Amino acid sequence: MRACTLGQVSEALPTFRYHPSLIRTGSVAQRPIRCVVCNEDRRHACVGPAYSVEEIEEGSVCPWCIADGSAAMKLSAEFADGHSLRDLSKNIVET
Repeated sequence: MRACTLGQVSEALPTFRYHPSLIRTGSVAQRPIRCVVCNEDRRHACVGPAYSVEEIEEGSVCPWCIADGSAAMKLSAEFADGHSLRDLSKNIVET
Protein backbone atom coordinates (compact mmCIF):
# COMPACT_ATOMS: atom_id res chain seq x y z
CA MET A 1 0.00 0.00 0.00
CA ARG A 2 1.50 3.35 -0.94
CA ALA A 3 1.71 6.31 1.38
CA CYS A 4 -0.80 9.10 1.00
CA THR A 5 0.61 12.60 0.64
CA LEU A 6 -1.77 15.10 2.14
CA GLY A 7 -4.04 16.60 -0.48
CA GLN A 8 -2.40 14.81 -3.41
CA VAL A 9 -3.42 11.16 -3.41
CA SER A 10 -6.89 9.76 -3.00
CA GLU A 11 -6.56 6.35 -1.38
CA ALA A 12 -9.49 3.98 -1.00
CA LEU A 13 -10.34 3.22 2.60
CA PRO A 14 -9.67 -0.34 3.75
CA THR A 15 -12.66 -2.61 4.12
CA PHE A 16 -13.80 -4.14 7.38
CA ARG A 17 -15.99 -7.22 7.18
CA TYR A 18 -18.38 -6.19 9.94
CA HIS A 19 -18.15 -2.42 9.51
CA PRO A 20 -18.79 -1.46 5.87
CA SER A 21 -19.60 2.26 6.31
CA LEU A 22 -16.74 3.79 8.29
CA ILE A 23 -17.41 7.44 7.42
CA ARG A 24 -21.20 7.23 7.68
CA THR A 25 -21.09 5.70 11.18
CA GLY A 26 -18.51 8.21 12.37
CA SER A 27 -15.75 5.69 13.08
CA VAL A 28 -13.49 7.39 10.54
CA ALA A 29 -13.27 11.12 9.84
CA GLN A 30 -11.85 12.72 6.74
CA ARG A 31 -9.12 14.92 8.17
CA PRO A 32 -5.36 15.08 7.73
CA ILE A 33 -3.21 13.30 10.31
CA ARG A 34 0.22 11.81 10.73
CA CYS A 35 -0.51 8.29 11.94
CA VAL A 36 1.27 7.39 15.19
CA VAL A 37 1.65 3.79 14.01
CA CYS A 38 2.97 4.01 10.44
CA ASN A 39 4.18 7.62 10.66
CA GLU A 40 2.56 8.36 7.28
CA ASP A 41 0.54 11.43 6.39
CA ARG A 42 -3.04 10.30 5.84
CA ARG A 43 -6.32 11.92 4.83
CA HIS A 44 -8.48 9.84 7.20
CA ALA A 45 -8.34 9.29 10.96
CA CYS A 46 -10.02 6.68 13.12
CA VAL A 47 -12.18 8.36 15.72
CA GLY A 48 -14.01 5.28 16.95
CA PRO A 49 -13.26 3.63 20.28
CA ALA A 50 -9.86 2.13 21.09
CA TYR A 51 -9.32 -0.10 24.11
CA SER A 52 -5.83 -0.06 25.61
CA VAL A 53 -4.05 0.27 28.94
CA GLU A 54 -2.27 3.37 27.59
CA GLU A 55 -4.41 6.23 26.34
CA ILE A 56 -4.56 6.55 22.55
CA GLU A 57 -5.29 10.06 21.34
CA GLU A 58 -8.51 10.11 19.31
CA GLY A 59 -7.82 10.58 15.63
CA SER A 60 -4.14 9.65 15.83
CA VAL A 61 -4.38 6.28 14.05
CA CYS A 62 -5.18 5.70 10.38
CA PRO A 63 -7.70 3.05 9.30
CA TRP A 64 -5.05 1.19 7.27
CA CYS A 65 -3.05 0.42 10.44
CA ILE A 66 -6.18 -0.88 12.14
CA ALA A 67 -7.08 -2.98 9.08
CA ASP A 68 -3.67 -4.66 8.81
CA GLY A 69 -3.33 -5.23 12.56
CA SER A 70 -0.24 -3.09 13.02
CA ALA A 71 -2.08 -0.61 15.30
CA ALA A 72 -3.26 -3.41 17.59
CA MET A 73 0.25 -4.83 17.76
CA LYS A 74 2.20 -1.61 18.23
CA LEU A 75 -0.25 0.00 20.68
CA SER A 76 -1.38 -3.19 22.47
CA ALA A 77 -4.92 -2.12 21.68
CA GLU A 78 -8.23 -3.47 20.50
CA PHE A 79 -10.48 -1.53 18.16
CA ALA A 80 -13.63 -3.58 18.60
CA ASP A 81 -15.67 -4.05 21.72
CA GLY A 82 -15.44 -7.80 22.28
CA HIS A 83 -17.26 -7.42 25.60
CA SER A 84 -20.51 -6.62 23.79
CA LEU A 85 -20.27 -9.96 21.96
CA ARG A 86 -20.28 -12.07 25.13
CA ASP A 87 -23.98 -13.02 24.87
CA LEU A 88 -23.73 -14.22 21.25
CA SER A 89 -23.29 -17.82 20.27
CA LYS A 90 -19.62 -18.80 19.88
CA ASN A 91 -20.08 -19.91 16.26
CA ILE A 92 -21.49 -16.45 15.35
CA VAL A 93 -18.59 -14.58 16.96
CA GLU A 94 -15.93 -16.76 15.31
CA THR A 95 -17.46 -16.57 11.82
